[in-house]
Amino acid sequence: MQKNGFILMLLLACSVASTASALEVIAESRIDSVSGAPVQEEVRFWSQGYEGLVLNIKNGAEDGANRVSSAVVSLNGVKLLGPADFSQKVAELQRSIVPHDLENNLTVNLRSKPGSYLLVQVMGEPTLNLPPDPGHVGNETIEGVDVNENGVRDDIERWIGLNFRGSEKTRMALTQAYYPLQNFMLHARENDRDAVYNDMDALQRAGECL
Repeated sequence: MQKNGFILMLLLACSVASTASALEVIAESRIDSVSGAPVQEEVRFWSQGYEGLVLNIKNGAEDGANRVSSAVVSLNGVKLLGPADFSQKVAELQRSIVPHDLENNLTVNLRSKPGSYLLVQVMGEPTLNLPPDPGHVGNETIEGVDVNENGVRDDIERWIGLNFRGSEKTRMALTQAYYPLQNFMLHARENDRDAVYNDMDALQRAGECL
């Protein structure tokens, strides 16, 4: 198999965001008032793999149109924001939050005129210790770039970490599946038939674990 096909199979054509120390959006939802009647929506998110979580709410459009005059926002049943926090003069609100370690439920009760809306974002700083993005250099060989020398291509390690940050078990299972997959390609390139068969067996066992 050509190296580009190998890379495509591993990355699944997914682009990976940078792991800079800036806050990342964990969950996002736009809540609209359609008829003017009270609206309640829930935003569920997992906080594992993040620290310094923040609730960020943008009130209506940037030009001041479609702003909400009254709303109640609660996290896991505890009120964070109330009607007094919202008005036509408030463009954006931000609060530090301390969620549960696993699943969390953000409830938004919107009470405003038709056409108004809130853009609700939960943001946090990733805590996973991932290598830097190798860029195009990482695509030049099957082995790729491995700056931390743990036997996993940096682009693959980043893809696994960033897309499955909520489950350490899943990350471990995917990493376990990665080793025989890459070895399969390397041994096939070397025409080592016995090693390829061993890699296939290991890949099957890893798939069962996953």
